[in-house]
Amino acid sequence: MRVDRDKCNKCGLCLKVCPGLGVDFENLNKDIFGKDKNKRYDSNLGYFINCYLGYSKDKKLRFQCSSGGAVTSILIYLLKYKIIDGALVTTMDSREPLIAKSFIAYNEKDVIKAKGSKYTPVALNECLAEIIKSKNKKFAVVGLPCHIHGIRKFQQINPILKRKIIVCLGLMCGQGVNISGTRFILKQLKVKASEVKNIQYRGEGWPGYIKAIKKNGQIKITPYLEAFKTFTLGFFTPERCFLCTDLTNELADISFGDSWIPKLMKNNNGVNFIITRTQVGQELINKVKKDICYRPASPNLVIESKKIRLFFKKDSHQLLAIIARVLGFGTSGNNIKSRITPLSVFVIFTYLNSVLSNKYPDFFLKIPLFIWKLPLLTYRKSLNIYKKMIIKP
Repeated sequence: MRVDRDKCNKCGLCLKVCPGLGVDFENLNKDIFGKDKNKRYDSNLGYFINCYLGYSKDKKLRFQCSSGGAVTSILIYLLKYKIIDGALVTTMDSREPLIAKSFIAYNEKDVIKAKGSKYTPVALNECLAEIIKSKNKKFAVVGLPCHIHGIRKFQQINPILKRKIIVCLGLMCGQGVNISGTRFILKQLKVKASEVKNIQYRGEGWPGYIKAIKKNGQIKITPYLEAFKTFTLGFFTPERCFLCTDLTNELADISFGDSWIPKLMKNNNGVNFIITRTQVGQELINKVKKDICYRPASPNLVIESKKIRLFFKKDSHQLLAIIARVLGFGTSGNNIKSRITPLSVFVIFTYLNSVLSNKYPDFFLKIPLFIWKLPLLTYRKSLNIYKKMIIKP
């Protein structure tokens, strides 16, 4: 983390709430979940009340969203019945189409505008001042684990923010993608950055397609999974993502994510994993039955569907933290023991790919696409072996 000394007023607030400098899960868990009598705990999932499989009953919305449309439907419900005055969400900037920007949605139209995933850095904190200063009293926030970490830390020292943000809807996240990753996708699509009017990372069914809409109206499209193969090798992933131990957004009121279950992957209708964590989250899910179709799911089903990513996040953390210290990077401050397995070698390999591609993005962007085929082929074969080792039959 770098502090701009010219703009700094030495209040130290950014350092106090920055999730990149550390997240005290023990302290935050007590603050958020301490009073919930119905909570359960799992070392992979964190504190939770119930797990579900669900999706929006709006078929069009479900088809257009990333994986079920549950988050969008819930926000529309919250605004419609005035449970909240606004929602902190993210869209792509119309003036700079490769850049994501956060904003406060005050109506259904704005919520739908923000639907779908954005695989690029998002500065959610930029809108927190608007929430604090606003005359409105109730807000929802949608964010990745790192966003929710920062907001929860901020709420501990700012009672106004704690009072006004009444629900945090957390998106599950295995890894982020930096702006060079978006440029790499455009390279795959044979589209120049200057030609882009808009980019959509998911939608058109599940798991969806990445769509680049050019200024001349031409549309270039590629399957989401095809475009993201390179990122699974660690390239164009922020280094800090490898030091984050939170896959399922453990500090949210409700968590949402893709359900990578073989039976559900046979069709292109998205289904969300939904994890209620607080009484606020559980009561909200109970209220939205008219808008969301859902059924109970076993916590073990969530864990098994994300076993490999959980290995990266949980089991490998201590090992990666040691490497990060050697390289001069900070760590998350969360102490989790590592298991050394054959997959650990691959974890280290992907982390080093992340470090190198972040330090020399122009070099990696210039590599011809056909050269990427060899490491991707090796990865797929290795992954099949590792799946048999860590996933129960």
